[in-house]
Amino acid sequence: PNLVPVRYSNGLLPAYGVNADQMSPYVQLNYTGYKNIERYTTKTNLKVEQDLGMLLKGLSVQGLFSLTTNGVHTVHNSMRPDLYFADPKVGRNPDGSLLTERRVTKEDLEASQTSASDRQYYIEAQINYNQVFNEEHRVTGLVHAYQQETKNSGWGDGIFTVIPQRYQAYSGRATYSYRDTYMIESNIGYTGSENFNRESRFGVFPSIALGWVPSQYTWINKNLPFINYLKFRGSYGQVGNDRLKVRFPYLTIVGGVNSGIWGGPAIGETQIGAENMEWETTTKLDLGIDTKLFDNKIDLTVDFYRNKTTGIFQKRESIPLESGLNSTLPYANIGSMKSWGFDGNVSFFQKINNDMNFTVRSNFTLARNKVDYWEQSGVNYPYQSYTGVPYGVMRGLIAEGLFKNEEDILSSPRQTYMENVLPGDIKYKDVNGDGVVDDDDIVPLSYSNIPQFQYGFALEYNFGNFRISGLLEGVEDVEYFLGGNGYYPFAGGSTGNLLSIVANQENRWIPASYSGNPATENPNARF
Repeated sequence: PNLVPVRYSNGLLPAYGVNADQMSPYVQLNYTGYKNIERYTTKTNLKVEQDLGMLLKGLSVQGLFSLTTNGVHTVHNSMRPDLYFADPKVGRNPDGSLLTERRVTKEDLEASQTSASDRQYYIEAQINYNQVFNEEHRVTGLVHAYQQETKNSGWGDGIFTVIPQRYQAYSGRATYSYRDTYMIESNIGYTGSENFNRESRFGVFPSIALGWVPSQYTWINKNLPFINYLKFRGSYGQVGNDRLKVRFPYLTIVGGVNSGIWGGPAIGETQIGAENMEWETTTKLDLGIDTKLFDNKIDLTVDFYRNKTTGIFQKRESIPLESGLNSTLPYANIGSMKSWGFDGNVSFFQKINNDMNFTVRSNFTLARNKVDYWEQSGVNYPYQSYTGVPYGVMRGLIAEGLFKNEEDILSSPRQTYMENVLPGDIKYKDVNGDGVVDDDDIVPLSYSNIPQFQYGFALEYNFGNFRISGLLEGVEDVEYFLGGNGYYPFAGGSTGNLLSIVANQENRWIPASYSGNPATENPNARF
């Protein structure tokens, strides 16, 4: 209401903004129509299980068929009312009523509709084996196969978008445990994806895990009775990634291009196929500990991990322009990076009496990473390289302060990011010392927008049927860059300037029309 009235005193709807041609929130909510969105989901599951103990004790099979269908239908009824503007500089009519001018013309109600749907088939077959010998040797095994197909009308038109997305995989697992104290597990996956050529369509991904539970020893129970459970575990293996930016990247696609000999339309390669492309592979190492202490009051789990990813799919940026492929650079498995860290959680439970107890929990995660190799072109200085620094690290210019006066501007490196540099503008550092601040001075500044450390604390108190709980979460080592005008307090002047009401206007870089002091004029300033 302070910015724009709901209605003028004469009952007309107001327009506002710099040009008085925008709709107020009240108008947008009540006079622009409505949407009617209908969504539906249908899930069908058929599962069959059969115990084959008559053939081999502990043997069983199962099969699963699943069909999931989703859809959405949207009807959009849109309209726009007449909007008027009462210019305070014009004044009022002789009778005191507002003098208004129509700035936005009414649009009658129009209706449109859209529909989208997707359908997913999933078929699974599995053979299970679970048997204990002499109450000491536990043996399990599993053979698993699945196939999945997805169709989605939201993928749009085109020869590739109408083709269903398909995956197929086979896997096996075998485990052995001796007295539930010594454990070993091995897995192998044979996974196929449509995104790879026939010769490399399937990838093999093995893994192995070991476990040791010393709390099963009698001497541990006698000498360290406060340890209720203690387990050390470790695993090592590989996983694959096939979710790339495009489908069928191994195919070379020919179509219309705007890069003919004379600059006009022509037929050319819109995608250079990566025929030798393979699965992006991550090798994982994990070491962990699980323990319960003091009559299970304390429960602690901690994991340490280290991952190495190779064959990251990226453009061949190093190919020279003379090759003629500057607009359609091929992709290849050339990038690599590593990550490491730890995560865990701990909880403490205390029972006060039969009706009262409380629990305190905490979790923590530390995740670091570094790019081992990332192919780039145009790297003139080491700090411009993505190799050797964390993935997604924020980059930009280094601010050294504000220009104090015209002499300061003339004696500083030339700033290429502003046509007319004025006192009060930000002064950026000339990193490479060439006397010009440009793209060659952009450096890694801080962290990425993915937190490297996360933590949380929770408290729960129970008394009979009464419960109270609280949660605190936090992140560290993370940075965000807010772009656009959304974070400027009064961008564009459409709602005034916050600095026009400060006490010491003469010391602020604001338009002279607000401060009354021409020395404060700086059209480049946003605050």
